[in-house]
Order: sequence, then structure tokens, then C-alpha cells
Amino acid sequence: MKHLFQSQSERLNYLELVYKRLIQRTEDAIVMLNQLEQRQQENREKLAAVRRQCDELQTKIDAQKQA
Repeated sequence: MKHLFQSQSERLNYLELVYKRLIQRTEDAIVMLNQLEQRQQENREKLAAVRRQCDELQTKIDAQKQA
């Protein structure tokens, strides 16, 4: 019976380790996701600025064509 308990104890220890690793990986993934969301927002802002510049240039080009 002691052998069975020891085996169960080892399994529980292993499962606890796996569970802790899973929690850590999940936390790491959440941090990475937050970083990606931040970068995505920064890239959207940069894209909006580039679009504004393109619109301004197109307006200048159109004005020069009409002149």
C-alpha cells in the first residue's frame, strides 16, 4: 500500500508542477498579448499619421494640377 501512496504522491507532485508551469505560461502569454496590443495601437497611430501625410500631399498635388 505504501508503494501505491508513494506513486500517487509522485503523481500529485508532478501534476502540481505541470499546473504551476501552465499558470506561468499563461501569465507570460498574457504579458506578451498586452505588449502586442500596445504595439498594434502604436502602429495604428503611425498608420493614421502616414495617411494624413498622404492626404496632405495629394491635396497639394491636386492644387498644383489645377494651377
